[in-house]
Amino acid sequence: MSNIEIEVPTGGSVKLSDLNLPQANSTWAAETLKLAGEAPTETKKKSEAKEELEAPSAEELAAGKAAQKALIDINKTGKAQAKRSWDDWMLVGAGVAACMEYAKRCGDGHTTNPKYKAAKAAFEEQFNLVSLHKSTASRLRKCYENRKAVEAWREEQEKVGNYQNLNHPVAVWSAYHSGKKSSEVRDAKWVANFLDDIFSVSPAKTATEIGKKYCRIGKEQVDYPKMLAVADILADKVKAEEARVGEENIHYGIEYLRDIALALALVVDKAATDKKAESKQPKK
Repeated sequence: MSNIEIEVPTGGSVKLSDLNLPQANSTWAAETLKLAGEAPTETKKKSEAKEELEAPSAEELAAGKAAQKALIDINKTGKAQAKRSWDDWMLVGAGVAACMEYAKRCGDGHTTNPKYKAAKAAFEEQFNLVSLHKSTASRLRKCYENRKAVEAWREEQEKVGNYQNLNHPVAVWSAYHSGKKSSEVRDAKWVANFLDDIFSVSPAKTATEIGKKYCRIGKEQVDYPKMLAVADILADKVKAEEARVGEENIHYGIEYLRDIALALALVVDKAATDKKAESKQPKK
């Protein structure tokens, strides 16, 4: 892998060895290629997992439907709607919680296996929860799980005439959390959710999201040179950290950044390969 020369689809090339990147881990490398457009080898397995899913309970379906309606109401304009959007957000939060519980039950208590992922994706798609940004969903879940304390804090803010940051879950959680005492004891569930928010997204998916959101030329074209530039910067950071702490002390965060760098390079490599294959096909 380190001797491969990547041709950037928009022109030019770069050697993978110049990026100081490691050998690809087969699992997430395959995921990267799948996200970049290659036919996934696990499609059949995931499809089968989805077919075998049990149906959500009546309570979960009700929560999902209420969340879907609340999202529609939240997106409506007008001051009257803005003042009551917190209640709607809590309905969405109940739907998100129901989704997590349903997926976890389908996954036999696990939160990483194919059945869990398939159930979560199916529920989110059915009730349009997929429209929620990951950061919004994460903070909404925190607000919902801590709603008794958060709502008590909101009431205190209203009493003193502070009506800012009292509706949208991202703003609410940020303002609420910033005002909390650092000495507050966190339970095991909070710690686990905190770690899950940070590390649950694979390097492959992160690399693909970087390409979609931050490396674009207009709405349609991907800025592949920029993707490689990001990979190069990450690789330099990893190399510097390795030199500082020594190979035996490399931690997960550094390995994660290294994997993202390689995943970015793989996405560019896949795009270049596809473009070359298309150019060789006879014109109709």
